[in-house]
Amino acid sequence: MDGMLENMTDILLHESHEGIMEHLSRHSRRTIESWACEDCEQIHDLDQKDVPLAKGMDAVYGRDHITNTAAKYHASKTQTEHLSGISHRHVQLSLKLTRLAFEGYSYYSDYRRKLTETYAIADKETMDRADHISLAPRSDGLPNSFTPRVARDSDGCLRFLLQTIYQIGGDHDPAQQKPAVIDVCPHKQISNLGQLAASPKHNSGSCKHCSTSYMITATQVRIIEDFGIEGSPADPHWHAHLDPKVKRQGVRHTFLAKSQSLESLFDAPIPDCESGDVSESGVSESGLKNKMRLAASRLKHSLSCSSNLYA
Repeated sequence: MDGMLENMTDILLHESHEGIMEHLSRHSRRTIESWACEDCEQIHDLDQKDVPLAKGMDAVYGRDHITNTAAKYHASKTQTEHLSGISHRHVQLSLKLTRLAFEGYSYYSDYRRKLTETYAIADKETMDRADHISLAPRSDGLPNSFTPRVARDSDGCLRFLLQTIYQIGGDHDPAQQKPAVIDVCPHKQISNLGQLAASPKHNSGSCKHCSTSYMITATQVRIIEDFGIEGSPADPHWHAHLDPKVKRQGVRHTFLAKSQSLESLFDAPIPDCESGDVSESGVSESGLKNKMRLAASRLKHSLSCSSNLYA
């Protein structure tokens, strides 16, 4: 891999950051064990311990990665990490491994499942990942759970979605209305949850700047975010979920354009991507038989989904 990347040096030397990341992203989509790092402008190999909120993962990717990541967040006055701990590498790898599974390749199936498991934050002090999901309102104001999911939209494109759940108190006990304010996304906050839940006109909504929607009931706030398709980490569609200064930036909300809500997209079942007998090579028999057909279909699908990202 290093040799292949060295051959790209001349190509990338005079490219913009966005151009570099697009080249690296295209390269990583063609290689199973890699992801494109925006901080380093390099390709890194995946590590199967790397799931959202896992500790010490920056060190795994090298000293330069730690330095570059720290410099990036020091230079930015607005961009932050997502509360869920999800980085774009998790988005890239989930989408790529799911796509490969649909094409008949079963590489890293256990890791792929781990990337979409429901989890929570243990506490504010450690921000450790926790598997236990509480169904009671949290006194620390943190979400009760995060559930990542890969879904297929009405255009046939795989998208990475995140559901965040806050349990809140019922109308009968205002003291249980915690948290008092919820950050739906970098651009939008909601408060007075009890009043909003009782109002059909105001108990749901979406952000006009990023692909995020929410729904409020007497006991729960449900937030769904669309982190996009298998693309570049420099994509403003992704950065709009991290930085309040990024507002649309030419991104089209495809789910709105197709009259498909994020809730229905998240809840819709998708076909089993692991059907078929798997050979020792990690390729199913059906995948071997249909390899040429799938390759042509993959190219057409990739071009279609990439063109749908912008309008």
